[in-house]
Order: sequence, then C-alpha cells, then structure tokens
Amino acid sequence: MKQNEIVYRIPEIWRGVPFLPTAVGFSPAQAHFFQRDRPYRTSIECLVSGSADLVVDRMPFELRPGDVFLLPRFSTFRYEARPPAFASKFYLYFERESIELLLSLFRLEGIFHVPAGATLLPLFRSAHALAEGLSAADPRAPFPRQGKDLAHLVHRVLHTLAEGAGTLFVRHSPLVQRLKDFLDARFHETIPLGRLGQLVGTTSTYVIRRFKAELGATPHHYLLARRFEAASFLLSHGELPVSEIAQRCGFGDGRYFATQFKKQTGRTPTAFREGNREGASALSASGTVLPRFTGR
Repeated sequence: MKQNEIVYRIPEIWRGVPFLPTAVGFSPAQAHFFQRDRPYRTSIECLVSGSADLVVDRMPFELRPGDVFLLPRFSTFRYEARPPAFASKFYLYFERESIELLLSLFRLEGIFHVPAGATLLPLFRSAHALAEGLSAADPRAPFPRQGKDLAHLVHRVLHTLAEGAGTLFVRHSPLVQRLKDFLDARFHETIPLGRLGQLVGTTSTYVIRRFKAELGATPHHYLLARRFEAASFLLSHGELPVSEIAQRCGFGDGRYFATQFKKQTGRTPTAFREGNREGASALSASGTVLPRFTGR
C-alpha cells in the first residue's frame, strides 16, 4: 500500500454480490508510476487533482482533474503522474466477471478514458464513504444497506460514463429512464413489480403502459431479460454452480431457474455452459430487450 493511501476492502463473504467492488481507495498526491501487463482485475479510477499520462494497449491519454479512466482485466497499461503537483485519485477495483457484463451493457468495452469534468467526483467520494462503512460491518450479519447502495452507485458511475462517452444512443422519458436504471441496477434483488408506480410517483398501470410503449416490453419481461442476460454471461465465464448463479441473478431457486432457462433458450444451463466455453452470448446496451423473453 502506498504511503497515506486510504483503501477499504470488502469482506470476502460479500464479494460475490453482482457489481460490488473488491476494494475502494483514495491515493493522495504523490509520485505515482506503475505499469501492468494483463492484470487479473478491472479498475475504474477518477483523477481528483494534478495531471498524469496514461497508455492503455499502446493508446496514449492525458489525464486532468475529473477525468475517469478504465483499466480492464488483461489489458496492458502504464500510468505516470506529472510533477510538480502529483496526481491524487479515487479508484474502484473489481475482481468478479460481473463488471464486464455491466461494461458490455453500457457499451464501454474499448473505452479507456472519459473526460468527465467534475461530474463524477461526488459519486466516487460517496463510493469511498460507503465502502468504509461496509468494510467495518459484521460479516455475520445480513448484507447491509451500504453494500446495496454501493452496487447501485457503480451502476450510476457507468451510466454517467456512458453518457460522457456517447455510447448511450437510445433516450427515454425521465420516468421510464428512472425505472429502467432502477431495474438494471437491482435486477438481482427481489423487486415488487406491483409497486413500481411508487418508485416514480405515479400508478403502476401508467408506468407499465409507458414502459412498454418506449421499450417494447413490460417491466416484468424487461427484468427477466436482464436476469437471463446476466445468467448467460456467468454461465459462459467461470465455473460458478448453477444454484449460485440462480441466486446472484435474482431467480432464487436453482431448479426454477433451470426450468425457465431451458424454456427460453432451448438448453439447460449446463448444456448452455458447455456450448459457450469460448465466449459469452451477445449482449445489448441499446435500451431494447435482447433477446425478447416470453416470461413465466
């Protein structure tokens, strides 16, 4: 650990929660230089002060305060802070494959630098504060609120980055966009679909009608699509048991998940995994539901 670096590591028992960072840290202004060749983790970092030079897979970038840079797993990069006012930064580290799913959904694959100004600094500060509370929580207790908020905050960071990078092509009304963001960030949780109207301050009937008119699917079918997309990704990357994938993606019961997965894809989760060893199925961040699932 660098001198005076403030890093909070998430307890091991909670690191399987989708989109939750492994660690959140802050590095004060000092002479940073590091070079990595195909690291095992993904990091998302925000420059707070100073300036730095970054090269990712031979592409050079000049970093200024407020800029965000993404360093994906298995990339090659070199980072060097510029004197005399060396750079300080916040960073989020991820060791789970689920962050790659989220980067894919927001079309941020291949995006290494977003000059976001000061827009994202408050979100990184909030992430650091939430990680502090989560790192001190009792791992024997139920998953704390700070953890859920931190996972949701990661989604907000990537959504803002996608806007800054111009990868969000489809725009929706504020009401539908707010609900879509909520479902995207919390698809792995139990969501009372009958109370969706309360989330956006209107009736559930009106929300469902508007949502279907703009996205071509009801919130229920959209939620199922996101869950199946996430499950397909996890089946194609790694060796997690099917029962654990069912839990992580919001299906709960493994047998129910296996039945529904076969109904929608024509294959059992095990058969799908065996047929997709070389890569994940194609995912979309266009705002439409791909593939279109038939529901329960």
